[in-house]
Amino acid sequence: MYKKILLFGVILASIPTVSPAQDQPPKHYPWDRRPNKCFMAGAPSTGMCRAQSDWEEFTPTVEHLSSLITDQEFDLLRRAEQEIGNSSTQFPTGKYLFEAWDSALSRTVEDWGLRGAQIAEQWKLSGDDMGQLAQAYVRYGQAWSARGSGTANTVSPEGWQIFYQKLAEANALLDSASVQVRDGGTWYLLKLRIAYLDPKLSATRLPLIDKAASRWPDCASIYQAPMNQARPIWGGNFELVDAVARFAMQRSQKKLGATFYAVAYLGIVGRDNITLKDTRVDWPLMKQAFRDTDAHHYGHRRLRKTYAEFACQMRDRNEALRLFTIYDQMPKSASEAATDDSDADACRKFATDGTSI
Repeated sequence: MYKKILLFGVILASIPTVSPAQDQPPKHYPWDRRPNKCFMAGAPSTGMCRAQSDWEEFTPTVEHLSSLITDQEFDLLRRAEQEIGNSSTQFPTGKYLFEAWDSALSRTVEDWGLRGAQIAEQWKLSGDDMGQLAQAYVRYGQAWSARGSGTANTVSPEGWQIFYQKLAEANALLDSASVQVRDGGTWYLLKLRIAYLDPKLSATRLPLIDKAASRWPDCASIYQAPMNQARPIWGGNFELVDAVARFAMQRSQKKLGATFYAVAYLGIVGRDNITLKDTRVDWPLMKQAFRDTDAHHYGHRRLRKTYAEFACQMRDRNEALRLFTIYDQMPKSASEAATDDSDADACRKFATDGTSI
């Protein structure tokens, strides 16, 4: 009997044990709905287990990153950083992957006050360098909370003091960030915003935007900070606005022709009730920018409608009609499929039958 028990024990000991962790697939993105078996070692890569890109379109990517930040999924955020943090890849619309990081950080930790600060602090404590970048976005958001969004004469002396103090704190966090973070496009976007808001940093503006534009000449967000600063409401003028647009065009011209002359104006038309007619735009150059936009397949379908509205503001009926025709012929995206955009808005009516706007 003793020998049987001993033999049974030997047999049990020889059976390989499987820990609970080995039964579990590695952690995956929460939006990836494939069965768990697809994430196990040796799983097939076809059929239901076929991998899908996690970063195909800009808006879903922003939503995915925002959800990871909200849920404090720092391990998955670290993985996302490795995949798209410093990527030079662009979405089909022309936006860079790192611009999705900027949007996600802006809509979460920057806007959430104390909650955002707590998430950024935990992110930093997790050992991830991006946590310090998140802290810089928090300080930037605090600066704007103190200042408010009104014109300069609506800001109290205390508001200005806190505004510049928080900008300085954000800038210091950026300057002391890791080399990897400072090499990323997201870092440059926030750095540019701060530089163009703080007069003490005015000497850094041109070198900063020159370096950023050298690396990502067709990144529209790079030119947004100087375009904002050029707005009349902030003490600029329309001549300066046009100079920024020409700078953006010149830096991206080798790749996209005149495309970015129009792209730059997207950052100002419609803001502060500004129409294109109010500006000092070079309309023939703008129309060339529209044509180069199509020649280089830049931007999404909705951009053509926006440009048609530009033409309506300039009372150029033929150009508006041409752009609406291109817009109508382009395939709809998934988000547009459920909408009816054959509407007879004032601009379209002007383009088709000359009805006064």
